[in-house]
Amino acid sequence: MNQIRYWTERRFVREPDAIASKLGWNEKADKWAEFVRVCGPHYVEPVLERLSELTRERVTLTRLIDVGCGEGSLLRKLAKDVPGYCTLWGIDKAHRLIEMAKFLTHEPRIRYAVEDVEGALGEVKARTQGPPSKGEIAIRERLADKYEGDFDVVLCIQTLTSIANIRAAFRWAEAALKPGGILLATVTHPMRVYAELIESGESLPPYQQSFPYVLRLSWQVCGINGSLEVLNYHHATAEYIAAARECNLTVLDVREVGHKKTLPLGVVPEYMMFTAVKRRV
Repeated sequence: MNQIRYWTERRFVREPDAIASKLGWNEKADKWAEFVRVCGPHYVEPVLERLSELTRERVTLTRLIDVGCGEGSLLRKLAKDVPGYCTLWGIDKAHRLIEMAKFLTHEPRIRYAVEDVEGALGEVKARTQGPPSKGEIAIRERLADKYEGDFDVVLCIQTLTSIANIRAAFRWAEAALKPGGILLATVTHPMRVYAELIESGESLPPYQQSFPYVLRLSWQVCGINGSLEVLNYHHATAEYIAAARECNLTVLDVREVGHKKTLPLGVVPEYMMFTAVKRRV
């Protein structure tokens, strides 16, 4: 049996713009696909379990979109478990990853598109709270036209940590959802991120402050090593919840998944999974 190992390292960066072009997902697409193939996204099972709960208790699943779908592995797995009448969309801002997803997917119910959720809302000066502006209504109309309607469920699985402006991401999700629709998101737990950055010896901003860092993923299989680096952002738990509430989303629950031992903080949760529902007007 092949022994597979993988590990993570993080380092604080003060000038993310200087390295962003080197750490973009288009440039790292092949390495990311290799990592997923070798190690597998081990955070998927809790997501599938929670989605199953939600479809039993709160929402009829006919249309779902995965934001930051990468090469589509989650959607291909999901297609085996959801009803046959359900349409699945996957979007990612990296066109190279979308090309891979289309090549690897043979399920006609799964569709893909290139979309930058920060850029989509950056093209209008949408407010982050209060009633929808004309710009926000225009975004809803554009989304409905592009994706042939709105969605019962929006997934953001390990996506929000790669987005600097999480309010833009939540506003995009709110615009894409039907009233009563569900946002299901996971992130690496902010306490774990902060603890691992402390372990690296970095002098850091306060925990409650958002800041960029570089994530290095490394793996080993059959004695062969691989690695990639991507630019991520630390956001505190309270910021995720506040951003959701400001964007017409009611947080239903926050769950901590897995545990990891760190030197500075002891045992900390590995992932955070939260569920929010779009409020009915």
